Amino acid sequence: MPARQSHAPIAVLIAAAGTGSRMGGDTPKQYLPLAGSPVLLHALRPFVAHPRISRIVIVHDALDRHLPELLLPGEKQIECVAGGATRAASVQCGLTHLLADKKPEPWVMVHDAARPLITEPAIDRLLQWLDESTLSPATTAGGALLALPVTDTIKIAEAGHAVKTPDRATLWAAQTPQLFPTVALHQALSDAELRGETITDEASAMECSGHRPTLVTGDTDNFKITHPDDLARAQFVLAGRNTTGETDTSEEIGT
Repeated sequence: MPARQSHAPIAVLIAAAGTGSRMGGDTPKQYLPLAGSPVLLHALRPFVAHPRISRIVIVHDALDRHLPELLLPGEKQIECVAGGATRAASVQCGLTHLLADKKPEPWVMVHDAARPLITEPAIDRLLQWLDESTLSPATTAGGALLALPVTDTIKIAEAGHAVKTPDRATLWAAQTPQLFPTVALHQALSDAELRGETITDEASAMECSGHRPTLVTGDTDNFKITHPDDLARAQFVLAGRNTTGETDTSEEIGT
């Protein structure tokens, strides 16, 4: 990996307003214990440690009773902002908070609190894309996201029946973090809300505004904690990292 460049600082939004209903129980998944720490703290640590990250904002549920009790890392300033009723609304709250500053960071990464296995090498790949794309404004304006090519055959279903098989060569599974110009993402989310668009991640908002975000190779381990079995899988991955010291599990495209 090339040495990190001394470019503009990056803000990070951690989307942590979800309730994690598919996990069951009363505790949101981002606060469930994983290898001795809440899932959220695992998701935070690589950003706290990264020298290019200047500011971290956790966007949480307005009625969150867990975050105030959490001992957050003290190496870097972490701000907490109440989110909205949807993922897009919550991210928009975080962006509005960032843009309230006189000199907001020009670029923002948005990361899921429920992706605790993100690594610094994966963050570096996004930043490397940014550093190498500055000479192409049209490309840079669309931002970038971590993603992996889909390897399974995908079925489109209707009433429980498979009705179509899309070409998996065109399909990628989106991950986070996703990196965008701060002002452009704020505008894209506002426009999508006005049009009533369904926004499932930040890249989809940018796509609706005519941008074409770049796909940067993600990690197989950078999965989202969604179901109870995912915690056991994450525990296994972390145990392996502690044993081998490995942190980068990116796949080669086309394999």
